[in-house]
Amino acid sequence: MKEIKYISHFLRNIYLFFLFIFSVNLLNKFYLNNYSILFCLITYLISYTPIYFINDYADNEEDKKYDKANLFNKINNKKIFWGITSLLMIVGVILTLKISVSSLFLLILLYIFNAVYSLRPLRLRNKPVLREVAIFFIYMVKMFYLSVILYSSFTALPLLIILMSASTGALSVSLYKRHSDRVKTSEILFGSIFIISWLLTELFYKQTFLLFLPLLPALIFLAIISPPFK
Repeated sequence: MKEIKYISHFLRNIYLFFLFIFSVNLLNKFYLNNYSILFCLITYLISYTPIYFINDYADNEEDKKYDKANLFNKINNKKIFWGITSLLMIVGVILTLKISVSSLFLLILLYIFNAVYSLRPLRLRNKPVLREVAIFFIYMVKMFYLSVILYSSFTALPLLIILMSASTGALSVSLYKRHSDRVKTSEILFGSIFIISWLLTELFYKQTFLLFLPLLPALIFLAIISPPFK
């Protein structure tokens, strides 16, 4: 079932959303009512979905070649495809703006970074090091977006935890890509950011100690099972 990747994306976003809330709750900073959580979850999912449409548009030829799931190829109608993408983006912008102007600014940044990552002529996803740098900043902005829509604050989570999360994303991509084009620069750069931010997080934020403890062994395991390209 090729379409399983969309379920994976959907569940991963929900997981990140509630992990963010749980982390903030552990730090005893803010608490939300159920209505706020539901509204923000819907806003987040709708606002982020157009990014997957744009990614599939950028990858449609490659995905067709390798018979991979692709929304652009599945819909097979440019007008309908861009109509759905535009509608989702407009609704996401309206819902985000209803929360705050700051959150809208972050959403626009997310769209820009993801477009630069996926679309030509830049298409950073095909450029080692720049690819991981782009992922790092996408995760940074994504975390700040969640912080602002949920808590109307850029500092709901400490910067250390946001850096740790963003470097985890970038390092995971770098390790995953080892089979085709290993880039030691990315592994060293984002591995160092992760180790430092993880150690400091575990040291200074003991409330989240057990929550983030498995991250280090998980990344070590990923490095072991991802042999470098020869």
